[in-house]
Amino acid sequence: MADQTVLDEIAGERRPKAYRTLTDRFDHPAGTVVYKQVLYDYGLAADDTRGTGVPHVTVTLDPKGGYPGFTIPVSALERLDRAAQEATDAHP
Repeated sequence: MADQTVLDEIAGERRPKAYRTLTDRFDHPAGTVVYKQVLYDYGLAADDTRGTGVPHVTVTLDPKGGYPGFTIPVSALERLDRAAQEATDAHP
């Protein structure tokens, strides 16, 4: 997940980038589709990164990038390509 931009152009619309989790995180099993949270995370990802030494980002289950969100290590995410994101958004 080296790409630092948050939004993608999907079907002519700006949407948060979509990822598939590679590990279980909280109550979400591996394989869960998540989206980059576009709202402020109050420093949670930065705190987790500093505390663990592993880069974290904040993601959400909301396709629009809203709350609630949770942090996850960057290494536990697989970027979905645009076609996969469009299919996931059409059939959640």
